[in-house]
Amino acid sequence: MTADPGKCLDEAYWLWVDLIDHDGEPTHEQLAEVLAGLQHIGLRDQILADMPGLNEPMAATLFGATEAAQQWDRIDSSEKLLRQLLTIASPAHAAAPLTMLGHICWWKGRGTAAANYMHVALTFDPDYHLARLLNQLLGAGVVSSWAQHKTTAYRNHH
Repeated sequence: MTADPGKCLDEAYWLWVDLIDHDGEPTHEQLAEVLAGLQHIGLRDQILADMPGLNEPMAATLFGATEAAQQWDRIDSSEKLLRQLLTIASPAHAAAPLTMLGHICWWKGRGTAAANYMHVALTFDPDYHLARLLNQLLGAGVVSSWAQHKTTAYRNHH
């Protein structure tokens, strides 16, 4: 990676896209680069918003409230990569992938699993803002719109 932070984040983003779209086995160095990038909130949010493969506003995508059906295969590839990131993440860097995994569970309508991920993320970083917000959504019983409609629900994908 270069010394230019913007370029480093851009490289981490495109590495993420390449890894989830081509289903290869990432190297330890590639995992480390992506994990480092996810520590930046803007990149984490951009990756979350792009994960479903939709050209929709970020807020609609993050809340699973789009009219267009998401690409569950792409989300599943992202979930696999996030699990791989956890294998190398120190506790100080685990909140981002844990929160993202919980977000995916929430999109899929798996509230208990999502809450478990938020609990662990908040154990590692009690001030991790996105985990706190998702934890509040889960506590209020909010279900993602995708999980509520038969055309977008994950169970119909498989």
